[in-house]
Amino acid sequence: MSSSISTEIKMALNSAKVYAEGRGIRIDEKDEAIINDIKELINIKIAN
Repeated sequence: MSSSISTEIKMALNSAKVYAEGRGIRIDEKDEAIINDIKELINIKIAN
């Protein structure tokens, strides 16, 4: 949660139901900033 992704995505992750595989959310691709956030989420997931 200390990353630079948008507050909107962080709130969605916090409120998402937790499953054995992790949390699942849908992210609407609205603009380039969202794509950069998605790339950062992928990098975070790969690193862990």
